[in-house]
Amino acid sequence: ELLFGNFETAIEHCDKSSDMIFFRIGQMSMPGDFSAGTEIARLLQILPQAYVQSGNIERALETATRATNFIKRRGGKKKQIYGEALNVLGRLHAVAGNLDEAAEFLDQASQLLKKLPGSHSSIKRSEFLVDQAVVHRSQGDFANAMLACNAALQLESKQPVARPSVLARAHRELAVC
Repeated sequence: ELLFGNFETAIEHCDKSSDMIFFRIGQMSMPGDFSAGTEIARLLQILPQAYVQSGNIERALETATRATNFIKRRGGKKKQIYGEALNVLGRLHAVAGNLDEAAEFLDQASQLLKKLPGSHSSIKRSEFLVDQAVVHRSQGDFANAMLACNAALQLESKQPVARPSVLARAHRELAVC
């Protein structure tokens, strides 16, 4: 539904999914059990986007905050999904114009992924660094924007296959700085 611009229908479906995940699955699973992790990750990607597209940034922030807190309560503060949730919150705060909050969440996300082992964490971290650069640039902090972009480019250069989308975003931000 989201792909076809049916934001209200997409939101309705995601809200139903959200209720099932947070209340039914969340009450049944034990802390540290991330059996619902995949559903939460999907929800974090889809529902806030639908709210933003429909013009309801407040509801997008509320939903992302709810998901982030759920992950945190379930013992996920040291898991990649928590970093992804923090990144979503940071991006949403940037859209809402809350640049200080955006910078804080994006920094937390990047720092968490920096500590996690594995190449998937560094792949995600390069994306998060470019998100940080966007916020730094918006705040007029060009030095930190450039540092974040260069760090993202360095991480991408270490990957077996660099992703053109991340490279393009990083180079675009460097050009604007």
